[in-house]
Amino acid sequence: MMIRGRISRSQSVLYAFQGLGFGLILVLVSAIDFSSPWLTVTPLFLPAAAIYLWPYRADYGVSVFCALLIGLFQDLVSGGPLGLFALSYALLYAVTNPAQQILPRAKISNIVIYSLWCLALSAMTSIFGALSLGKFPNLVTLLACGLLSILLFAVIFWFRDILNALTGRVDLRRART
Repeated sequence: MMIRGRISRSQSVLYAFQGLGFGLILVLVSAIDFSSPWLTVTPLFLPAAAIYLWPYRADYGVSVFCALLIGLFQDLVSGGPLGLFALSYALLYAVTNPAQQILPRAKISNIVIYSLWCLALSAMTSIFGALSLGKFPNLVTLLACGLLSILLFAVIFWFRDILNALTGRVDLRRART
């Protein structure tokens, strides 16, 4: 029940589960290989888009746990070291708390911020990967995966704005002053 801009605890938990559902879908998309004669890449950091676009007013504690679950599911799907993305996504959410942040109005600003997130995730996965596997991953491949993730994020962000415009929904994370 909404009272003077406040939401109930159960609503805030449901918002966190919406973010979890979107993140799990993006994990499945991130498992798709894009091949060229020179390089095969996946949009490895695409599930971070779900964290960046996390529902406004989602419960913080449940959201950190959901980000951890998204990362754990990605670890399972990708076959990488268990906990690599789980720790990275939980840490990224805990540090940035995107559900309470105001999104910039300009699309390019959001793409730049997400690009910085991908760079941070590249660094975290490199460090955590080196600690767990004993060697650093291929940085060229990681950067290519990051670029593909940024490109797909721009498409998702554009599609989200079109969907909001068609349905007449106001983006609460952009509408606040």
